[in-house]
Amino acid sequence: MGEFIAVNEDEESQAEATWLQPRRVRIGRGWGWLYGGFGLFNRGMGVSVGICLFAFVLSIASNMVPGGSLLYQLFGMVFMAGSLAVAHRAHTAGYISFNDYFEGFRQQMGPLVLAAVINMGLIFGVVLVVMLAALASIGLDNLLHFNEVMAEDPTSGLQILLWVLIAIALLIPVMMAAMFAPALVFFHQVAPWQAMTLSFHACLRNFWVLSWWGILAALMMLFGFLMLLIGLLVVLPVMWYSTYLAYRDIFLYDEV
Repeated sequence: MGEFIAVNEDEESQAEATWLQPRRVRIGRGWGWLYGGFGLFNRGMGVSVGICLFAFVLSIASNMVPGGSLLYQLFGMVFMAGSLAVAHRAHTAGYISFNDYFEGFRQQMGPLVLAAVINMGLIFGVVLVVMLAALASIGLDNLLHFNEVMAEDPTSGLQILLWVLIAIALLIPVMMAAMFAPALVFFHQVAPWQAMTLSFHACLRNFWVLSWWGILAALMMLFGFLMLLIGLLVVLPVMWYSTYLAYRDIFLYDEV
């Protein structure tokens, strides 16, 4: 069990909670998390949009500075914890504070960065293994001239696509390990590797409900793109908040 770390000083959010072994929830909860995410978004629509805009600008700026992209990835889980802190205040206090988005820098920053490093290492390991296997199977020249290979020999091109699909399949467990890790590290001070193991176990036990949630989220993302990207300013915060509700449902047994 771990102690619940409150992210604000309000008495109602100081109530302690303990994480439990991840439970399996019914598939319909996927929609419930998203619906609840809209509810939290409505407790501070303007601030939520402002946080999303800030995240967009920060992401773009990081790619314009040498080494900025790597630095942004290292602090990726710190910002993810910040989005969870925003959702936590909305859930417990009924309003949203922009300042909470930086809460990960004030609490558990080191463990969160370590979790991000582990996650990046796992991704690098998967990509490296698949690339080496693909090189041994297809050859470097074919990989470097993918378009020409597809035009001359579709069979070889399909082999390359197969290796891409294998890489994606192997990266899914890594994403499962990362999904709830920031919440467990930030709220409960769970060690990074244990948090990622618990997250993977939780996602495995709830594979179908999370798949349903992912499909609905993907449709929302598509809708956001169709609205000239403006819709993403709503969709992305809702997804952050719904992830928080999923964590509460699975680890705190709090069906909100």
